[in-house]
Amino acid sequence: MNASEEFETLSVRKVGNSLGTTFPQDLVKHMNVGQGDKIFAEKLPNGEVKLTPYDPHKAKVMQARREIHRQYRNAFKELADR
Repeated sequence: MNASEEFETLSVRKVGNSLGTTFPQDLVKHMNVGQGDKIFAEKLPNGEVKLTPYDPHKAKVMQARREIHRQYRNAFKELADR
């Protein structure tokens, strides 16, 4: 995929009793993934599917942690100083 292309066309194939696809090497490099890595499929409200190597659940948990830490910053500091 070069800089002017916004998407790749992938073919779906039968793999055993399932369906699968292969990713072109440039897309693999762009996503920074390798064999054995997990890719998460997020269903978007508009019907599209977003593929990402980042766990959306983990991102939500980390955001909640940041908000809690910000809200209780002084309490955490006092606990750390004990």
